[in-house]
Amino acid sequence: MVTENDLTDKVIAKDVLGWEYDPDIGWLTRANTVEHYLPNFQTDGRWTGLLWSIASGIEWTDHTWNPVTGCTKISAGCKNCYAETLSKRKFGEWKNRSFSEIILKYSKLKEPFSLRNPSKIFVNSMSDLFHENVPDSFIDKIFGVMALNPKHTFQILTKRSDRMLKYLTNVDRASDIGDIAYSYVEDNWQSKSIKMPFEWTTDRWKGSVAWPLPNVWLGVSVEDQKTADERIPDLVRIPAAIRFLSCEPLLGNIDLELDNYYIHWVIAGGESGPNARPVHPSYVETIRDQCVGANVPFFFKQWGEWYPYQDEITYGKQAYNFGDEFLKKFYYKLGKKKSGALLDGVQWKQFPNSLLTHDEIDVLLYN
Repeated sequence: MVTENDLTDKVIAKDVLGWEYDPDIGWLTRANTVEHYLPNFQTDGRWTGLLWSIASGIEWTDHTWNPVTGCTKISAGCKNCYAETLSKRKFGEWKNRSFSEIILKYSKLKEPFSLRNPSKIFVNSMSDLFHENVPDSFIDKIFGVMALNPKHTFQILTKRSDRMLKYLTNVDRASDIGDIAYSYVEDNWQSKSIKMPFEWTTDRWKGSVAWPLPNVWLGVSVEDQKTADERIPDLVRIPAAIRFLSCEPLLGNIDLELDNYYIHWVIAGGESGPNARPVHPSYVETIRDQCVGANVPFFFKQWGEWYPYQDEITYGKQAYNFGDEFLKKFYYKLGKKKSGALLDGVQWKQFPNSLLTHDEIDVLLYN
């Protein structure tokens, strides 16, 4: 594990029009040519396309926030990790480093304060917040920042559900995060660079937080029945405003047991990238039907690299056998954009209804 202070490479944004746009990350939202050290940019909502959040191309969120980068693989869903693929382009901090090296970025902790409008923020698209090499003390700081930004909704996904369970069920966790938030307010509420809202003053903020944080959604990634059986039971034992599942890349049929588990939202999708594995339509349909039956919002993100062709007369196209002749399916390799996300002719883009009014937030925070 290293921190950003250990990094010696200067990260330069140069000739932005020449950067490659990655739909999973959404790197480009502003057409400018600049040459400047990224750490010295003023954190300003007008520049989110170049700075921390990079208006996300991930459809179920608005922005990404990466106070931690780097990860290691723990299950089949990690095989073609898009974050690792991106790191192999060897720009910036990854020029001389392995993606398995965990980097803690203290300077990025303040960045959610710069985003003016209420937004959904995906935490750590380039890592796993509950990786074993991320210390509890740093996770506390991230939760402290989230507590101080109640207008935003923070979405956290992990494959390390056991670590998340242990961390969030610690009896001292809420008070620890309250202390972190209080010290942050005390140190920064008059800072012009942080743009701390006026109401966050030491006179009003007493260091207590609503628990669980009402603006934090907690989720686990599950790619098959084995990982679902391991991770979902951990998730449902954790106090959370919203619990959700990301079944992406979906590699097999999954019984989510939604009638037994209190899950608020399910995302499903196929894999993208040069070595992507196809997703069988029946896998997606099964999850959709489970969600409809349990009245759980369902979001189908994408077919991914491969599009399932409905007509078996497909000359010159690749066919996949998923271990059973019944599951044999022909596919076009169209790329994720052209493959789209139509499931039986319907776009499934549902979200959980958990947005709180400012009055409700005040009641939770100050009473």
